[in-house]
Amino acid sequence: SILKRLSDEEPNSAQYREAYTSALIANGQAEEAQKSLAEWAAARPVEARYTLLAKQQKRASRFADARASYLKAAEVSDPSRKLEAQLALAEYDAERGDSSPQEKALGEFFAKRKDANAFRRYLSFLQADGFPDKAYEFFLVNREKGFLEQYSANEYVTLCLDHSDYQTPMDVSWQFA
Repeated sequence: SILKRLSDEEPNSAQYREAYTSALIANGQAEEAQKSLAEWAAARPVEARYTLLAKQQKRASRFADARASYLKAAEVSDPSRKLEAQLALAEYDAERGDSSPQEKALGEFFAKRKDANAFRRYLSFLQADGFPDKAYEFFLVNREKGFLEQYSANEYVTLCLDHSDYQTPMDVSWQFA
């Protein structure tokens, strides 16, 4: 098969490996695909390989294996990517019904990064996952720290109005003018 040859010739290519694994699964060879991908990840233990393995295991409904692979990805990740890898694990856990690790991971991510993207991710999570009061408090504490984005003004106004706060939207409106 062409995909096998390509993945063997270019062992570092995650794209070829993912295509080969998907082709095996489509041909009813899921066990062989999972085994091959696990061996590939173990041969050179890096975050990207274990993340790919976890995604394929998740698609195959091998949830315990997928969690173990996400955990391994976080373990072997580069220190500069450690937060992202831990966040991927927390997001996986949240998909399985436990959102507390994701909330904690996003809070830590924001605390370390202190940028508009981290602010937005954490605030969106709080709003979407049923923590409106915590989202509002988080917004109030960080509203003047340069994290507000011009295109999101309506969301911030709605968040404040939902808490009967009419003054804050007027106080921050200058940032969106």
